[in-house]
Amino acid sequence: MGEPRLAGSIFHRIWRMLDERLPKLAANEQAAVYMEMRHNAQANVDFYVLITLASIIAFYGLLQNSAAVIIGAMLVAPLMSPMIAMAHAIVMGNLRMLQRAALSTAAGVVVAVGIAVLFTWLLPTLPPGSEILGRTQPTLLDLIVALASGAAAAYALGRKEVAAALPGVAIAAALVPPLCVVGYGIGSFRWAIASGAGLLFLTNLASIIVAGAFMFLLLGFRPTRDERTRDVRRGFVYATISLLVVFIPLAISTISIARQTRMRSAVQKILSEDLPSDRVEVENIAISSTTNGVTIGFTAYLYEAGNYDNIIEEIRQSLSNAVDAPVTLRVRVVDAELASIDENGIHIAPDVK
Repeated sequence: MGEPRLAGSIFHRIWRMLDERLPKLAANEQAAVYMEMRHNAQANVDFYVLITLASIIAFYGLLQNSAAVIIGAMLVAPLMSPMIAMAHAIVMGNLRMLQRAALSTAAGVVVAVGIAVLFTWLLPTLPPGSEILGRTQPTLLDLIVALASGAAAAYALGRKEVAAALPGVAIAAALVPPLCVVGYGIGSFRWAIASGAGLLFLTNLASIIVAGAFMFLLLGFRPTRDERTRDVRRGFVYATISLLVVFIPLAISTISIARQTRMRSAVQKILSEDLPSDRVEVENIAISSTTNGVTIGFTAYLYEAGNYDNIIEEIRQSLSNAVDAPVTLRVRVVDAELASIDENGIHIAPDVK
């Protein structure tokens, strides 16, 4: 009982400190924000034009591995507007605005995913690059970034003095690129890619709504009618539950990635220490978990012929101890020559083949 009370007390103190220090919006400022949120909640022609263009730009940037083009798509994309409108509607207990903003968000999602699926079918099949793969394994760090983005967006919309921060918020949130990756995964039948990017988008969606709603509360927004208080509480409960739902797979993914990173570091260290660097060079290390343990593969370039069976077995035992699981090695052995190239031509190193 003591720990939950302590956690609740700490949260209450942080909330009170923020509530006392953050500026509260005057009635006319709140009215202006409400009118803007009401406009943002409705998907109009401009919304569909921008989400279409942003999706095309993002899809091209993902295929070309161009971070600059992807950033351009983030700036064009209008999806943040209805999401923040949903956060505002929750705080105000405005179910009509909440429904309208949710429908606009859903429409934007369908357009972005649909365009990516269509382009994937029309264009020659391209293998996923780093920009695509980088959006298929979200972690708790993505959750933290999305929470900060939602809070920053709500604060910038409420405080017009810092509205210049909104483009940066759009870049940090990165809403359309994950949707395009979902479309790419669906269109190319790569379901692991589609599901991973889908989880990233849902993380951004839930985090932005929850963090934005709490920021609006801190800025002084409250329901205009007492009977809406129950709707506010219900909205916060549902939004928080959705955040907890995505938290679980994110935590599992984070733990898995951390384990893979530690495992890769241990493997690289053992290989570099146990294999003679002047005679063997290791590249393309790949690690995969199986039902019987761990399979570790790599390419070994041999610069000097010899019997490496004993060394390989010792390495396998060391790797098994390091990863605490049975290890199967898959080694591609390539006979190679070490050469130096200068203005006089190619010279084979004398101490090797």
